[in-house]
Amino acid sequence: MFAQEDFLKEANKLFKNKEFKEALYFYKYSDISENAEALYNRGYCYLELNDLNNAERDFSRSNALGHKDKEVFLLMGKIRHSQNEFDKAALFYKDYLRATKAESKNRDEVVLLLKNCITGLNTKYNEPLGYVENLGEGLNSPYDELNPVRSPNYSDIFYFSSNRQLRVSNEETETVSYDHNIYRIQSTTQGFKEVEFANESLNSFQNEILLDLSSDGSVLFFGKGREEFEVFSDTFTVGSQKLPINGKLNAPINYQAVNALDSYQDSIFLYSANTDGGYGGHDIYAAIRLNGIWLSPMNLGPEINGPYDEISPFLSIGGESLFYSSNRPQSTGGFDVFYSDYDAENSTWSKGKNLGLPINSEGDDINFRLSKDAKTGLLASNRLKDNFGGFDIYYAFLKEKIGSLVEARKLPGFIESFVKRVEEQSYASFEELNAVPLDEVRFEEGIRVDTTIYDKNRETNLQNEAFIFSDTGDLLSGENKEKLYSVVRVLSQNPALKIELIGHTIQEGLKEFDLYFSVKSAEKIADYLMSLDVPKDRILLKGLGSAYPLVKYESGGQKIALADRMNRRVDLNYLTHGNSSYILNEPELNVPQYLLDNKFKLHKTQTEGLTYKVQIAESNKLLKNDALAVYDHLMIEKLAGGSKYIYTLGVYETYVETFFIKKELEKYNIKDPKIVPFLNGNRIDVSLLNILSEQYTDLKYYIEYELE
Repeated sequence: MFAQEDFLKEANKLFKNKEFKEALYFYKYSDISENAEALYNRGYCYLELNDLNNAERDFSRSNALGHKDKEVFLLMGKIRHSQNEFDKAALFYKDYLRATKAESKNRDEVVLLLKNCITGLNTKYNEPLGYVENLGEGLNSPYDELNPVRSPNYSDIFYFSSNRQLRVSNEETETVSYDHNIYRIQSTTQGFKEVEFANESLNSFQNEILLDLSSDGSVLFFGKGREEFEVFSDTFTVGSQKLPINGKLNAPINYQAVNALDSYQDSIFLYSANTDGGYGGHDIYAAIRLNGIWLSPMNLGPEINGPYDEISPFLSIGGESLFYSSNRPQSTGGFDVFYSDYDAENSTWSKGKNLGLPINSEGDDINFRLSKDAKTGLLASNRLKDNFGGFDIYYAFLKEKIGSLVEARKLPGFIESFVKRVEEQSYASFEELNAVPLDEVRFEEGIRVDTTIYDKNRETNLQNEAFIFSDTGDLLSGENKEKLYSVVRVLSQNPALKIELIGHTIQEGLKEFDLYFSVKSAEKIADYLMSLDVPKDRILLKGLGSAYPLVKYESGGQKIALADRMNRRVDLNYLTHGNSSYILNEPELNVPQYLLDNKFKLHKTQTEGLTYKVQIAESNKLLKNDALAVYDHLMIEKLAGGSKYIYTLGVYETYVETFFIKKELEKYNIKDPKIVPFLNGNRIDVSLLNILSEQYTDLKYYIEYELE
């Protein structure tokens, strides 16, 4: 009798801690045939472990003994629901609503389940779109297995998250929490091999939830945290590797409570989040990474999102079919998998189509991912039937393929127009986004990853040029014209690229004269390019005067003859704005290292990252002002074909420092000086300020005080 009491006490403790498999062991060895509460608890354990017949038997016996827990109606309804007995399930749900009336916290959920039963009754006998199969006990466990992702390189390797192993206990409250970690498993013709950590040191006592892999399998994206997740990236490894390289993804999606993530062509990130301004609950968004700059996330609109929750987005390989899960009334229970096709001609999504029974179920069916063959896929489900407990991973077989088998070579239509609106602001076209490698993570030698890194054959080499005056003072010599013909070919083959022409000169007079003459040299090159049909809006002109000589004028007390020739020139740089599919090569100037002037190298260093300058004038002629003799880092900017010369001065690291410089300039009779932010030497477009301010926080001061 004492042993019976000890067994029952231990069973109840384990039940309270939600360790249902362990609790069931002790309930089995306790005499509870007349104990209504213990029978209810044991029935709940059977239910959690998907032994539905024994669960229903214990619930019925407990109810007959007078157990008054009204939740039994809800649980019995879910058991019938899992058997696709929608009419009987609806009766139990109605009994639950009558018994609990308004005090039930689950009332809204049960009302929705009733609507799901109506959907189930209407679709129960429809021709199924496909079938599902549990991937088995070798992979699944009594705990949760979530977010299955197949390796993009090895069809027999699967990655997933599970809370099966690590536990954190709190003895004061007698509770145990299970932490999710990231696992890897290999399938064989005989079944699955043993599950192993994707990386031991990647997992911690926080939750790590697998989100996706990059297209080449070299980068793993995962959510990390307790209640809310932040998105991290990692060049993950397996086995004994102890030093993962990982860090928080520097992207706008990390400022929203991300619930799921799909990385499409490593440039578009589809995710679900519950944020202000949506259509209700979790909505699906797309964040676009354009040449290293994140654009503001876009909501996919009312055809996809609605007043319920839409989660787990996945875009087909061709970019035309979107899969997602929703708990809307049109599901057969909980979250069902839906898909919508995009009509590019009418710029609309089709109404979401339910994948139907038996792919969907009475439980939550989430994390659906279509395979490359467009006829099979993976999903996670906590359905009660054919389940080992919690969420299990299932294989889906579709009768007909959904979506294209061919990878899209451009942006999907539903965001193409969105990207085009910012092309002019970011110096890039949407074609350049195709398979842009991720530069948030630096790949290092010796780190074993899923496959090789980015295919170098897809990179484009660009040759920056320097145009030197000939001995007769001609800037458009035969050699320079050959270089310009090459530039025209590159620009015609890469319609998104722009160029900057930077004029330099030798010190021949006052700073303002040197500045003016240097930009006039750049104009000469621009005029010739425009005569070869290069659009003027693809050319930006700058004049830096004589402030940044490439070659020293003296060395060891001796004048250097090369200086006058090399310091009068026009540099041509391609503007890629961080698009790492382009490799920039500097011009070969044949100048010995010991003759290079540090001022030129210093200027390049000073203009890297975020800097500020003060714009002091716009003029259609040479500007004369005493400030030009006092301040350094003078520059003239001009658009090709334009008439205005824009004068700026200074290179400052912070807004506050620049603000006081602007105040100083009041004594030079400068009318309305303006602070201008630059990124890597080029002006930042106003429309990109809010996006960039998340990365460069000093911009927030500029936005607050200059853009009122």
